[in-house]
Amino acid sequence: MKIQTQEDVNKIISHARLRRLREKIAPKDAVTSCMLWTGAVTKDGYPKMFVSQEGQQTYVLADRFVFVFFYKKNIPEQMEIHHACDNRRCLNPRHLELATRARQTEETWKTADENGTLGRVSYVDWYVLNQQLDLATATDENRAQLTDELRKYGFVPVYVPVEA
Repeated sequence: MKIQTQEDVNKIISHARLRRLREKIAPKDAVTSCMLWTGAVTKDGYPKMFVSQEGQQTYVLADRFVFVFFYKKNIPEQMEIHHACDNRRCLNPRHLELATRARQTEETWKTADENGTLGRVSYVDWYVLNQQLDLATATDENRAQLTDELRKYGFVPVYVPVEA
């Protein structure tokens, strides 16, 4: 199912669904203002939310849902959602805008030319990183030193809640 209009949003919206959606969005990052999706993503890295339609389980792109829900605007057929922050997992409505595919491609390569990568900021999932560290030898002091080192290279810590 492709979210295009307010009617599409209304078909799948429910109080419980909105609560689950909010639970999968990390708090706003203090540096980037990104609100990262912690749920499932497509093979291209776009957030997806699962919905039931006509008895079948399917998914919709969460960024399209958030855009239509927040701005109360339809997405014209030739337009796509552009993440101004260049982070596909970001669902901060203020980072989502309409753009043509050509403009999106142009912006992506402009960003790559500016900083040598396709994203503006490199993200580290701090929870997963800490899990991977040998916590037996990693003291708070060692973790603080690691955080400082990673920040020197442009990494921004992102705390992602663990799904139970």
